[in-house]
Amino acid sequence: MIEAQIVRPTKAPNLPIAPAAYETSFMDDLMRTLRLYYNTIDSVIQQLVYGFKVDGAYYSTVTQPVAAANGITLATYNGMTNEVGVRLDAVNTSRIIVERTGVFEVQVSAQVAKTSGTNSTLFMWLRVNGVNVNNTGSEIVATDANVRTVATRVYRVVLTAEDYVEVVFSSTNTTMRFLAVAPAGNVPQIPSITTTVTFVAPI
Repeated sequence: MIEAQIVRPTKAPNLPIAPAAYETSFMDDLMRTLRLYYNTIDSVIQQLVYGFKVDGAYYSTVTQPVAAANGITLATYNGMTNEVGVRLDAVNTSRIIVERTGVFEVQVSAQVAKTSGTNSTLFMWLRVNGVNVNNTGSEIVATDANVRTVATRVYRVVLTAEDYVEVVFSSTNTTMRFLAVAPAGNVPQIPSITTTVTFVAPI
């Protein structure tokens, strides 16, 4: 059921009266007013067509180690909680693809651990279409093999339909990993990583 208060009603703009002679400034103002109005209509139509909840939630039940020291490793997924207007690439399971253009929120939660040794650092960041996204990097330190750290990050990115996002991680130490833990007793499966991509607003 669509709640009336969610769909913002549109209102036709009060267009200015045209001057007797052609004026560039008048035409600029008129086009700007019409553009804003049509953008508003387009936003409402997209809500009705796509629905009010466009998102995908994915997880991995597999431990994912750093592939090579100082290299990059792409986080992959083998499970899905829901997907509407977002999908996981069937071949490249590191890629989460959006099916519409807009501002998206990407929430990432990964359980970071290591197999041996003392302090090691893991770096994690976001990529769009294979390109690093500025200001998305983070640094997680694992102090020893018995410590688990849950790294949680929230990003906002502007995406075009069919763009894909990936979570990347790297370390100088190949003992670092995203750790999955099997269910035990009353405790359910602990995924190595969960990522949710949610549509926030049109552009």
